[in-house]
Amino acid sequence: MIRSPGTFIWVSAASVWRIGIKAALGRLELRDHADPFDRMLIAQAQCEDLTLVTSKARIRDYDIRTIDAAR
Repeated sequence: MIRSPGTFIWVSAASVWRIGIKAALGRLELRDHADPFDRMLIAQAQCEDLTLVTSKARIRDYDIRTIDAAR
């Protein structure tokens, strides 16, 4: 059902926050060890059509507008 065309998926920010806390406490191992809070910011930028200010190069690989904070 999730993959059906036209299905909208919403993930609560609280869910992503909980994943981040569990990973930080060592209760959950993330395969790519990327920061789950980064993913939450990326998702919010995508959903709200926002520009994200970041110095992390890997975040700029996503389909969002970014401003390089290192400048």
